Amino acid sequence: MAREEIANFARKALANAPERLGIYLRGPGEKPLKRRMIFARIEALAKDFISGKTGNRWTVMPGLRGTGKTTLLSQLYFLLKAEGVPQDRIIYVSADELVKAFGSNIYEFIEAYEDISGLAVEELQEKAFFLVDEAHYDKNWAAALKTVFDRSKHVFIIATGSNALALQANPDVARRVHMEKIFPLTFAEYVFLKRGILPPEGAGEKLYDAMFFSGSAKRAFSAVSAIERAAAPYFVKWKRYDIEDYLSKGTLPFSLELKSREEVFQRLIQMLEKVVYDDIAAIFPYNKETLDKVWNLLLLLSSAEDMSLEAVSSRLGLGKPTVHSVLTTLEKSEILFPIKAFGRAAKQARKTPKYAFIAPVIKATLLWESGSSIDRAVYGRLFEDIVAFYLYKFSKKGFKLSRDSEKRGADFIITRQKDNAKTVVEVGYGQKGPRQVRQTMKKVSAKYGIVIYDGKTKLEGNILFVPKRVFLLC
Repeated sequence: MAREEIANFARKALANAPERLGIYLRGPGEKPLKRRMIFARIEALAKDFISGKTGNRWTVMPGLRGTGKTTLLSQLYFLLKAEGVPQDRIIYVSADELVKAFGSNIYEFIEAYEDISGLAVEELQEKAFFLVDEAHYDKNWAAALKTVFDRSKHVFIIATGSNALALQANPDVARRVHMEKIFPLTFAEYVFLKRGILPPEGAGEKLYDAMFFSGSAKRAFSAVSAIERAAAPYFVKWKRYDIEDYLSKGTLPFSLELKSREEVFQRLIQMLEKVVYDDIAAIFPYNKETLDKVWNLLLLLSSAEDMSLEAVSSRLGLGKPTVHSVLTTLEKSEILFPIKAFGRAAKQARKTPKYAFIAPVIKATLLWESGSSIDRAVYGRLFEDIVAFYLYKFSKKGFKLSRDSEKRGADFIITRQKDNAKTVVEVGYGQKGPRQVRQTMKKVSAKYGIVIYDGKTKLEGNILFVPKRVFLLC
């Protein structure tokens, strides 16, 4: 692209940013969109930079498409304007548009900004913010942003991307950046964004500590009961059907703007096709036939409870190495995450992990695409995926998540890293007994077990029963 052409594009990008980004601030009926809870952390980083405090100047936000990354950047853009940052020092660009529509790249855009501002990056005396959306569309995004980062301490960078594989696999990024992964919505976030209701402050962290770090079922029961009593006014403010809506269509923010579940599913089908045929194809040289089978694999995983690598290979007509590669790709693309079998590394290598969808709305959509109705049995499977998603997030905070691979075993095994203590977890959408928990507890020598179900908080020996509405406080 000619230097003057990219300069004209950069001028328009700076001038039109308020109008362009403003549309992401409002939902149906022009109602202002509430901010996701993660925004508070992004805001704190930006304000620390403005005030001159030392801290992170380069943040990367990978996340599945539909998790609201562009909305977060838009909200940050207008926050910065409100803080008095001049418009020509808040530089927003979508690498998607830059690369696909103009055949350019981030490095050329930065050069163009220097031309129109009359200053090289290292000559900046005022604080400047570079907000780069969908950075992964430029294969050299990390090198381009590294030059900006290294040339001036007056620059703050945020880069988002819906292809987490491309964002996280770069060593230049790993050494320098603050990684802030954008997850799907928790139930507490969903209720807040939909109804403006917040749970008691700190309830999620307290519940997490109570369930998994109390040391005994008795102490866990006491702590969970206290949290439930404190949250009683919160529970009566949202509707009972909110849980079903959340499970079937509410785990991604864009669903809040749509009226029907079918609209959500249709939008998500389009999004998943972009992940498979654009994001994955951009990183791996899979041919069209293999990409079609990636799609078939997603449909298969949505309906199958548990399948071996051999069975998947046979069903799809792909070699086991290719199936393994595709599963790894889907994992790094933020669609799936694996739950490995409990045991030593040799056993884990022999057993195919169970794969859960990072957002249960993906499973609901694929089932709908396959012609299945969303009935009570499906809600049970979606709820198990939600519990898996919560535990997957928690596992970053001090424990290892695995599963009992034997028949009639419990759903999850939590192993604390600090003392190797184990807690067994079983999930039921309706009523649920302790049999499976007891069987797995005996096998792994767990101190206590947890049953998450549709009932009351209670204690049976060394098994804690937690109502699903209480667990969803996390």
